[in-house]
Amino acid sequence: MKKSWSWKNVELQPELATKLQQNFELSLYQKAVEHDPENVDVLVYLGDAFSKRGMIQAGLEIDLRLVRICPEEPTFYYNLACSHSLLGQVDPAFGALDKAIRLGYQNFEYLLRDNDLENLRKDSRFAGLLPTNYYQYYLACNYSLTGQIEPAFRALEKAIELGYQNVDQLKKDSALENLRKDSRFEKLLKTFAR
Repeated sequence: MKKSWSWKNVELQPELATKLQQNFELSLYQKAVEHDPENVDVLVYLGDAFSKRGMIQAGLEIDLRLVRICPEEPTFYYNLACSHSLLGQVDPAFGALDKAIRLGYQNFEYLLRDNDLENLRKDSRFAGLLPTNYYQYYLACNYSLTGQIEPAFRALEKAIELGYQNVDQLKKDSALENLRKDSRFEKLLKTFAR
């Protein structure tokens, strides 16, 4: 007896399976938004789906809708800043990031590493958006990465003096690897034990 065919028996290449799944999700979210254009949850999923596919302009349009619907949500402004930055729209990106911070966005460790904001970190205005302790930490990382050990330690000490307290980040941040070789680094870590 011949076995009947079923779509469940079809084996797909992992890349093709992922692409089909992503296309299905994108279509599903787009249809859901057609039926409920201001559904924040679906808009967030749709924006994420666009971002994962590199559809930055479409993601920007979703981000603009989200900040219109939820004008007090800092994460939506942060995402808007990322979209503008990825599109090379530096001035609007700074405006959105400034608004996110003023509304309470506080994940500065992520902000300092987010590849989407690379355009902004190259601009002198970036430092002005950060609280002073995070700016000093950011300087310490940059100095360390370029082998400037003395300025890196000065900036790191200043960051701690100004209230930087994320000891776990200090221990694992690869940008500080050059400082970990120096005995002063352990002394700095011990200041947190007090």
